[in-house]
Amino acid sequence: MQINLKDLVIPADRLRKVDPRTVEGLAEDFRNPEMGMINPITVWKRSDGKWELIAGEHRVHAALAVKWETIRAEQWQWQIDNPSASDEEVSLRSRYVEASENMKRKALSSADITYTDGVLLETADKLKKFAKADTLEADLKAAEADDDEEELARLRKVKRDREFRARRANASSSLSRVERAETGVLETVATETGRSVQAVRKSVERRNAVGGLDMTAKLRGTSLSTEDEMLAVGELRKLAPEKAERVLVQATENKQVSAVKVLEEVKADKRAADQKAKEEEALNDQAQAAQMVRDFLPAITGGLRSAKAKAKNLRIADACPELDKALDQIAALNDRLGQFVIQSRKAKRLGNEAAKYPLVDPATTKARDQAKADQAKNASVPAAKLKAKKKVQPAATTR
Repeated sequence: MQINLKDLVIPADRLRKVDPRTVEGLAEDFRNPEMGMINPITVWKRSDGKWELIAGEHRVHAALAVKWETIRAEQWQWQIDNPSASDEEVSLRSRYVEASENMKRKALSSADITYTDGVLLETADKLKKFAKADTLEADLKAAEADDDEEELARLRKVKRDREFRARRANASSSLSRVERAETGVLETVATETGRSVQAVRKSVERRNAVGGLDMTAKLRGTSLSTEDEMLAVGELRKLAPEKAERVLVQATENKQVSAVKVLEEVKADKRAADQKAKEEEALNDQAQAAQMVRDFLPAITGGLRSAKAKAKNLRIADACPELDKALDQIAALNDRLGQFVIQSRKAKRLGNEAAKYPLVDPATTKARDQAKADQAKNASVPAAKLKAKKKVQPAATTR
């Protein structure tokens, strides 16, 4: 049949994008009387009298390019067999058929597959409300009564497939009712497209990773249409949402951008920040440990001095040299711990400065080394004084 192109409606959310070169090639064929249009387009009739396109968009654009007013078309057979179906049901079923046929095309990117799977799942879920009463058992009995072996074999296969899907959907007791329903839809799409449920499930994960079906549609034909890039976008959205949004915007503007590279940079920055935080935490822990020891030293020193005094009162002269030696060792330890605290704090400060200024001036390094030497020299003076004070002669003993 011939329909007027003015009465033809092309849905705005067609799965396959129009290729201008294909349209131009078809237009050349249409201009050639010996070629013309070989296959008609497929349409379905709406209740308002217009025709809606199912297959053949490139042919329609080519016909418009050569100024055709009408085009050869055929009505979708399913609508002819189901004349009482509503526009909504016919539209959904035609959309499902379009997606199924699109999945059979070659050279589909991960974004194309993900988007098509999303359309199939969404449409299959919406078609549930149009499901008719199950007549499988009645059809089996009718086929047995009519002794129709071919129909009987087909119906038995349908029954086996249903039972298999039901067992798969209810295999895990941990699945909720909603999850089992979703698994049923996944089974339907997997059977329709000849793939495994796991493959369809991974497609759903990619769709969710980039932010839904609408964003998946925008990524088709961009630098983020591969599986690795889509998964990288999902991980980037968790680690650095702002950068993920920036990458998505750039991709939809047809700019060459790689989410994988951006993700590597974000992970590298995070590792560097984590390492710096660990180093600072270690320095703080060292300084705190040293300070704790220094806090205990006065009490230990006081205890030793008290012991020495008691030893004198008891006229135990032999204990005094050992106590003097212990006090000297504690004094030296005190000085070393003080230097350790200073060095730890200095190391932390120098680490922060090095992060801000990676290149160090030689003059600055020389001055810093001189200051370090002066500090070490000055730190040794208090220890000598403390040692001199604590040199006590043993008390004389009398009998």
